[in-house]
Amino acid sequence: MEKLYCIEEQKRLSESFLWELQREYFHQKGIDAWGQEVPFFITSNPVITAKYANITLDFMLDWTNNHPESKQHCFYILELGTGSGMFSYYTLKTLTHLINQLQRDDMRFCYVMSDFTNNNVKYWQQHPSLKQFIENGTLDFATYNLEHDKDIKLINAGTVLDKTSIHNPLIVYANYIFDTVSHDSFTIKNNELYESVVTLRTNKNNMKRKRPKISSEIKIQYDERPIDPNHYYEDPFINKILNHYAEELNDTHFLIPTASLRSIKNLSEITQNKMFMITSDKAKSFLSEMKYINRPNLAFHGSFSFTVNYDAIARYFQHLGGDEHRPALREGLKTCIFSLGAPLKTLHQTQRSIQREIDGFMPSEYFAYHQFMKNNKNLLDAHTLSTYLKLSNHDPYVFHHIAPRINEIINDAYTSTKQYIIDMIPVIVDNFYFIPTSHDTYFDVGLFYHTLEKYDKAITFYNLSKKHFGEQFNVYYNLALCHFYLDNRPHSLKLFKRSLDFQSDNNTAREWTAYVENLINSE
Repeated sequence: MEKLYCIEEQKRLSESFLWELQREYFHQKGIDAWGQEVPFFITSNPVITAKYANITLDFMLDWTNNHPESKQHCFYILELGTGSGMFSYYTLKTLTHLINQLQRDDMRFCYVMSDFTNNNVKYWQQHPSLKQFIENGTLDFATYNLEHDKDIKLINAGTVLDKTSIHNPLIVYANYIFDTVSHDSFTIKNNELYESVVTLRTNKNNMKRKRPKISSEIKIQYDERPIDPNHYYEDPFINKILNHYAEELNDTHFLIPTASLRSIKNLSEITQNKMFMITSDKAKSFLSEMKYINRPNLAFHGSFSFTVNYDAIARYFQHLGGDEHRPALREGLKTCIFSLGAPLKTLHQTQRSIQREIDGFMPSEYFAYHQFMKNNKNLLDAHTLSTYLKLSNHDPYVFHHIAPRINEIINDAYTSTKQYIIDMIPVIVDNFYFIPTSHDTYFDVGLFYHTLEKYDKAITFYNLSKKHFGEQFNVYYNLALCHFYLDNRPHSLKLFKRSLDFQSDNNTAREWTAYVENLINSE
């Protein structure tokens, strides 16, 4: 057996080389990470963003009702580790719509998209879907590494978010970010607390210039070293959490989300303990979930992630004098609320909103429903599919998955159902947020109209597909068909011939080319 190459030996997990590889991955991939490998649908869909927007608006209303002078100042909404920007887009749309519905011109906010790599920031700044929010002043950007940075400088405004500029509580969104930043690992056995240090090894052929080429081929070995929980961290609050776990747990392994806690401490300082956080992640939410569990699992998906210890985050907020709401024990995604400077019992509308949006139909429950519907779409009728599309809040991603089934049965559907879906199409298109290498909503919509023999509309969307996703056989072939049925035979012939440039051996395209050519010659 080949001896493995040792990358590093017995390092504290938070100081491991893993985190440098993580940052390199996101910096090098940029926005392409979310179009190819990193999962993000569960926290970047119109359903979860509507929940965040409703809770956020109710919090802003509660705060201004309790502090009328706060209307003079803007609410800053900081999204940590924004990533693709899709969550931001849906939330901005929904929150703006809700405020306009209430005709509350005095409810001012500035949404701040942030990430550690400037590559993502540059992408957002140029994104056409975000342009309207930049122009009306409700959107700004920041290059911010939550693991290390203290200052949050707004790129457009040129101001720094600190004690002098933040007057109202800072609203923070943290989705699928706490699981991808540094943690420390611990073990409790025989009523003794140990740190679990890591040794990283991989095959020699996976190494290039002393760096692993494929992170998922790294093998992690944990070793235990006894520690004193009273003096392990500089932050006494975190040591108190360690002590509590040492007293309450046994024969188990757990993580402390060190980077997340550092970030929370920093944000509490610059906001003078006025903060309202909504966060969703794969996580353990309560101490009861942390008993008798195995070593932390490192999940690779282009990047990698751990399961977040929300119990530790909740206890840290409590140490800071804050309040928290954790949902009932459920499988899947956990969504938690943390508050500093405003006990939740004083926020009546916010409490109702949390009960409705989080405790009612949880984001994780919507995802379970989505998975079932996606996997069983071919068994569903047009009415059920239209209901699913409406429940998704006109999600282009959902439409992409069910469009083949809709096209298969739409012409046999009831007229009312057919029109119901047709009426939703413009909203689906408006919801489309372009990411390179992602699904092509323009082609999906073009094919839908094509199926309904609405050829002019189909042509519009096929051309949008070509513009945004490049020239492909299917686009030219379908455009050729649409122009043929609109009696534009010369142009149809030109397009059929162009399609053959991409698939010269496609017999159907060759037959159509010959057929149209004969028709033109016989006229």
